[in-house]
Amino acid sequence: MTLKLKSDFRQHIRAWHKEQLGFSERLDAQAGFVAGLDQVLSDSRVLGQVGERRTVLLYAPLSDEPAFNAERRLRDQGFGVAYPRIENKSEALLSVRRVSLENPDDWAPLTDRSSFADLSQPGDWTPCLSAQEIGMVLVPALGFNLQGYRLGRGKGFYDRFLGQVPQAVKVGVVWAEWSMLPFDADSWDVPVDVVLTEQQWRWVK
Repeated sequence: MTLKLKSDFRQHIRAWHKEQLGFSERLDAQAGFVAGLDQVLSDSRVLGQVGERRTVLLYAPLSDEPAFNAERRLRDQGFGVAYPRIENKSEALLSVRRVSLENPDDWAPLTDRSSFADLSQPGDWTPCLSAQEIGMVLVPALGFNLQGYRLGRGKGFYDRFLGQVPQAVKVGVVWAEWSMLPFDADSWDVPVDVVLTEQQWRWVK
């Protein structure tokens, strides 16, 4: 692969999602993501960094992002869960909300759906947490490079938020095909600590 620019990778990966990633492939991958997450959660280095902060920030998957029942797995192991809410699109601001995917009353359609057409998010009536309460973040991405820098959608939400949670273990979640891409990070990028795919997981640092 001779691509180098983030924009080129985004275009290439989106085409792959449409052409290669069908319902059966997504379904088959769920067990691999769950098994990898179990291993991450039992890793002594991860647990040492999480410490007493037992809340994990998850994500409500878009149609091309890995979807697996992380919430139930985490609750079974004594973790609390939260999800991000877009507060200000122009400034790429996220808040942290204590909600559950299993409770539809916690969720509302995104008001501005121009960029995320299939996204619902926590309602503005849901409990808000401080970013400092988060011990781990599961970060979806189109891809990662070898150093753990993320190829996102170019909106800047996670770039800004990850800088606010230096205490948290940052677990990048991505399809294995795009987990070691040869692109250069931008100055504002924040690397993840762990990359999790349906095939394996690895520490970056």
